[in-house]
Amino acid sequence: MKTGVSYFGNRILRHAAADMRQLAVDGFSYVCHTYSENDMLFYHRTMKEIAHITRDTGLEFYADPWGVGKVFGGEAFSNFIACNLDCLQILSDDKPAGQACPMNPHFRRFMVEWIEKALELEPNHIFWDEPHFSLSSWIGGREGQWGCRCNVCKGHFHDRFGHDMPVERTPEVNAYLEWAIRDFLAFVIGETKSRGGNNCLCLLPHDEGEQGAVADWEEFAKIPGLDILSTDPYFELQKKPIGHVEKYGRIVRDLAAKYGIESELWFQGFRVDSGREHLQGEAIDIGADLGVSRMAVWGVDACDHMGWIRPDDPKRLWMVMTERLRAAKSR
Repeated sequence: MKTGVSYFGNRILRHAAADMRQLAVDGFSYVCHTYSENDMLFYHRTMKEIAHITRDTGLEFYADPWGVGKVFGGEAFSNFIACNLDCLQILSDDKPAGQACPMNPHFRRFMVEWIEKALELEPNHIFWDEPHFSLSSWIGGREGQWGCRCNVCKGHFHDRFGHDMPVERTPEVNAYLEWAIRDFLAFVIGETKSRGGNNCLCLLPHDEGEQGAVADWEEFAKIPGLDILSTDPYFELQKKPIGHVEKYGRIVRDLAAKYGIESELWFQGFRVDSGREHLQGEAIDIGADLGVSRMAVWGVDACDHMGWIRPDDPKRLWMVMTERLRAAKSR
């Protein structure tokens, strides 16, 4: 088993170097570094240096398209959508959303540019972080609306189903959205693999009936070029029982075993109320009992540095989670 943690919010090399050394001492195997559009534009040389520091410390390096096009998860703004309004998703109210459409050819060309820049960092894996169409519950989403109904998506829908895309979210619409996001992921994963990179795909663990839920995880697990199937069942954030971890841990473990790839679980190191830190330790124990290949925490120091998601007691939460991860590795 390998254990990891995400790292973001700092681009000062001496601090990054000290943090990587400490993470190695704490027993981590890899670090998921966010590589946003801001990093791509303004911090690329710095990120190459941080990548070298990470590997030189003995840690694997993930590169995460954090908030890129707002198609991927992450608290980062997108310059692409500000400069390419014709590539935005169109929601069911016929108004644009603040996200690029993953089916738009221009956005796909941009993703190839991102991949090529990210691979210059020589990552062990590209971490495809929570890819999704517009979600009403996320920042920028609109209640009761779904997407995408841009002309590109309408054309693909008509080709698949033989009639115009409805405004209502029908079973056919759900099937189209799942096919489309898989088609996009097959594209970026294939482009990465063709350039010698490795791929880790982290899918949102939404239950049936929830917006953004995946109906057929196996279709994603067998994407050619995928190396790790991952998910992040943040039961506290989603107000689910802790069994949410076991449910989705089993899915990724079993599918990864079937297709000869690794499995990964992420645990919630943010927005945890005081007195509930022990539950994240119990969740890690569940992952260890399942025997997943990799387990990781989002994010470093329990996100103490990011006020919007800082837990009530970040030091306590970080201690609980790092101790349980070390114990899991020693089994």
